[in-house]
Amino acid sequence: MIKVNKICALIIGGLFLISCNSHKKYSKREEIKVLNDVFIELMGTENYYKPFPNPPYPYSLKLCENKEDSMKYTQWESEFNFLIKEPQVDSLDLVIAFSDTLISPFNYERENILNRIEYLQSYIPDSLDGTAILPLMSFLIDSAKYKLRDNVLAKVLNTGRYELREINQLRREYPRYKNMVGFRFIGDLKLSRIVFNGDRTCAVFYQEHICGGECGTGDIIWVKKHEGKWKIECRINLWVS
Repeated sequence: MIKVNKICALIIGGLFLISCNSHKKYSKREEIKVLNDVFIELMGTENYYKPFPNPPYPYSLKLCENKEDSMKYTQWESEFNFLIKEPQVDSLDLVIAFSDTLISPFNYERENILNRIEYLQSYIPDSLDGTAILPLMSFLIDSAKYKLRDNVLAKVLNTGRYELREINQLRREYPRYKNMVGFRFIGDLKLSRIVFNGDRTCAVFYQEHICGGECGTGDIIWVKKHEGKWKIECRINLWVS
């Protein structure tokens, strides 16, 4: 966690200027509290249910070339519609490869964050005032201002049905994540340090979730404290794969 004692921000004609006092305090307890409060909201509960069947080729009944194709499509459509109406809870363990180190956004994410800063209000709902998180986002990308934090895996406990396994250990056990049986792999999850405002009522952090070779997302997560509990206020997408 990073607390900025004095932040002076000025927005002039779309240009964001910031100066920060170098004094800061770390509150490991509050940082872990954020992760525990928002983890299930962050990952969602859609993975609690069995995944939908992949559609066979051809994808449209109109494109079916023979009776066999039509029957396969009809069967898939029936299974798909049933799962939408009656989702089936997946009995397998749901495993996330979790980075035990809270990271700093990499260089290409920092460029994306800077782009969002310049036009922030266009990326968030009109009901939210983005000026509250502008200084925090700028502070987040300056890795010189804070240290990475290790050994967080054992402290993130409120994960619902998700089981966290250390990412490097899982890679050693299953090189290239192949031949994983007995559980369902949800993907890699990396989180950054959490940057708080002065009174610790507002904070931002970076999330990177890789769910497959061509599946992933990177987001800035804006959280606020409501009646003592942290909740996600907004997600600002940086990239999608």
